[in-house]
Amino acid sequence: MNNGEQQTHDEPGWPSEAYGWYVVFVLCVCGMVAFIDRQIINLLVEDIKADLSLSDTQISLLQGLAFALFYAIAAIPLGRLADSGSRKRIIAVGIAVWTVAAASCGLAKNFLQLFLARMAVGVGEATLTPSGFSMLGDLFRPHRLSVDSATTSPPLGEVLVFVRTNAGVFAAVFLGISVLAAVQFCLGAWVPAHFIRNLGWSASQVGYAYGLIFLICGTGGVITGGFIADRLQARGMRDGHLRVAFAAALLTIPFVVSLPMVSTPEMAVMLLAPSIFLGTIPFGAGPALIPVICPARMRGLLVAIYL
Repeated sequence: MNNGEQQTHDEPGWPSEAYGWYVVFVLCVCGMVAFIDRQIINLLVEDIKADLSLSDTQISLLQGLAFALFYAIAAIPLGRLADSGSRKRIIAVGIAVWTVAAASCGLAKNFLQLFLARMAVGVGEATLTPSGFSMLGDLFRPHRLSVDSATTSPPLGEVLVFVRTNAGVFAAVFLGISVLAAVQFCLGAWVPAHFIRNLGWSASQVGYAYGLIFLICGTGGVITGGFIADRLQARGMRDGHLRVAFAAALLTIPFVVSLPMVSTPEMAVMLLAPSIFLGTIPFGAGPALIPVICPARMRGLLVAIYL
């Protein structure tokens, strides 16, 4: 660590860096629990269909619309609240809501009950990322994250002006990264069913394989994307985050297109691993641009809009 970094490290008013990384760890654990609560339904598609006599269309509504629509609706006001309220309390309440809702999914007796429970999971999980992103800029010093340290919540008009001024960047992040996210969520929703229906695997086999791939390749992809984007930005490439996301998206295409065409589970697994690794790189690069370019008092709301 050079002298400049040491001086920044010792600035009064900042929490210790160890505490900052502790909060990151806690947020990561919360994120993993949220992801498992959100995705476990994908391994149980065939069982849920048989138990509740559902169609594939109803399953897709449970996987997508029930969660995503209400997640999106709740994320905007919760992101706004994260810029002015107690983010720890928001996250704590959200965890309680999605935990009870996830347990309720297991008690559902019909499509409507399961839809409502999934909706509540989405609302609860919508608290985590906006508040978590907003907290990070207040926990780490400028040499870790280059953000404005202001904390008063701005008028919505000011936020809209900021977005319009940087319209190209926000279009790439809000729309472009969202399309890539849709591909990954589609894989998560239907790859397990594809392995069970067409490749002869059991749910437990898919769970172990897909879980291990996502743990290693998914985590590795997100970290790799953020790492490369930081290095490009440090070299003066202001659009480094978006370049990384764009390159990874192009490299993902042949693997994703080939995945449903192979006839053996072993070959499918070999294609799934790079599909997940390359496909998650944009999630470490693209969204990380939001807290870098926007003032701290807008972070929660803009992350919520992205989500």
